[in-house]
Amino acid sequence: MIPFGVLVQGSATWQAVFFGVAGVLLLYLAYSGWRDGVARQGIKLAAIVCAYASAWFGRHLLVGLLRGWLGWPDLILTPISGGILAVTVYFALVWTGALLFRKTKDQPTPKRRLVYGVGGAGAGLLMGLFFVWLLVLGVRLAGAMAAAGLAAAKDKDGAAAQGGLTGAMAKMKASLELGVAGDVARAVDPFPAKVHDILDKLARVVADPAALDRFMAWPGAKELAAEPKIQALKDDATIKAQLESRAFLALLGNPKLVDAANDPELNRKLHDFELEKALDHALTPPPPEEAKPAKPAPANAKRAPKGIIRE
Repeated sequence: MIPFGVLVQGSATWQAVFFGVAGVLLLYLAYSGWRDGVARQGIKLAAIVCAYASAWFGRHLLVGLLRGWLGWPDLILTPISGGILAVTVYFALVWTGALLFRKTKDQPTPKRRLVYGVGGAGAGLLMGLFFVWLLVLGVRLAGAMAAAGLAAAKDKDGAAAQGGLTGAMAKMKASLELGVAGDVARAVDPFPAKVHDILDKLARVVADPAALDRFMAWPGAKELAAEPKIQALKDDATIKAQLESRAFLALLGNPKLVDAANDPELNRKLHDFELEKALDHALTPPPPEEAKPAKPAPANAKRAPKGIIRE
């Protein structure tokens, strides 16, 4: 089995490029804040908070409408619904702020222009730090999922295929976590370390057939695999064809997949399944079998005369 941590090596150059782009973004947003002024930038910061709150508390509002339009599982439609609400609220508030407040250059006195400009630059810098933080989170999470995919998609020689976008995302994550910058990235990540650990373990289990067999031997794994709706997914020729052709959008709209994903009873069983314990069990190799001692010869066994070999 390939050690998961060495599937993709990080690069100091990639890390420097990432933080270089982040630095340019911070400078641009600080300059943009200077031009817009502190009032407009304050509205933008408030818009971010309101957008996040609307996405969290109203994430289910548009699911019914999207279900009839896209036909995807609710698990996918819920964050899309929240994202639509967040974008709508954000731009509505920013547009309102642009109507109500003037830019820095439009202020009547030099002193007021200076206050507006400095305050706006500071607010723009805060917004830039927020966007860089989101970018770091996105790279780490997407990179962890990409690395898990690399571990599962090994070639015949046992090496993980590292080309394409998947390999690039995994390498960017590994690069971002090098040195002191990596310690900072892990410290500001709100996702529990457990999320990344589970992705790590899941990739290692999928990459090792023996570990996968031990995973299936964990109580509850076989029962889940034997669920009729999961069996229907495994036996469906259309789903197999969509996976092989990577037609993921069509796969999301597959009626059998949607039915299984939206089944509350199946979701309850999946929620109750002890995934991390099953992964730990799968990654723990069984103890080596001890050599059995040779049985002593019976005391009354007849010995062959010297020079005679028994057949």
